[in-house]
Amino acid sequence: MNLSANGFLQAALTMCTAGPISAGTPVKLTDSFTVSAAEADDAFIGVALTGDERFCCVQMRGSMTLPCSGTLPQVGPAVLAADGEGGVKSVENGSNVLILAVDETAGTVTCIL
Repeated sequence: MNLSANGFLQAALTMCTAGPISAGTPVKLTDSFTVSAAEADDAFIGVALTGDERFCCVQMRGSMTLPCSGTLPQVGPAVLAADGEGGVKSVENGSNVLILAVDETAGTVTCIL
């Protein structure tokens, strides 16, 4: 049986960008209604669903599956930050999430932000 949390409590907001952003990139708030790609160790406010050089639709709540580098977290409450390469990693200070699933083969985590 395959289970999915796709769409669970999903909330998105269109923001301006401080530079080009690709879909799937963790983002951080850099100015009023403006985001940029989160750099290594940055807490992130969401993930770009779409993006270009001027605007970006940011998923700010809900379930998301993200590439995860370093030691993969366990399911349950966790703290993640951007890894600087378009994914996330486990850290002590970052964004609080609930890890629903860990895929060691794919190197991804499914979490609720």
